[in-house]
Amino acid sequence: MIDMIERMITRSPHLTLTQAGFSGVNLHGGGNGIYTPIAGGVRQGCSARPIYYGMLLAGQLAGAAMVPAEMDTQGVNATAYAAKGRDDLQIAIFNKEEQQPVRVEVNPSFSSRHVAIWRLTAPSVDSRSGVTLAGAEVNRDGAWAPAKAETAAQKRGRLTLEAPAASAVMVWLRWESRS
Repeated sequence: MIDMIERMITRSPHLTLTQAGFSGVNLHGGGNGIYTPIAGGVRQGCSARPIYYGMLLAGQLAGAAMVPAEMDTQGVNATAYAAKGRDDLQIAIFNKEEQQPVRVEVNPSFSSRHVAIWRLTAPSVDSRSGVTLAGAEVNRDGAWAPAKAETAAQKRGRLTLEAPAASAVMVWLRWESRS
């Protein structure tokens, strides 16, 4: 049995390879296999599986330059990735713990008044449905748009947030205008 944590672990190495300079990863799947990002067929239709949501989240870093991300996990099984976009710093945090949330403090070298946060969540660690990214599910026709973006403010140059157990968080910190 595969659960959401294993799916998120599957996603994390792809970002590690991206940080190392790789430009693509082949993912084998299809039909109703447990590792397929899209399951189903002509008769029953198709649906996005949890790994698809992890790919959708990681895809937000596309076109940005990966930069080092240090994270003191204090023993929690979590990883963080960062990328520098044209006008923002993007951070993806994966908490792979089944029971324990992780508190993350982001200390960028700049101040940002525009912080956006998306969360990847599911009803339980073994859910195959009810998974959402930014509060929205992928429709049967493949359409997806974020429904719920959180905002946050830096305090004394720091941003503190929590990644609940078995979840992921995507953060954008927009550069301040230099006009």
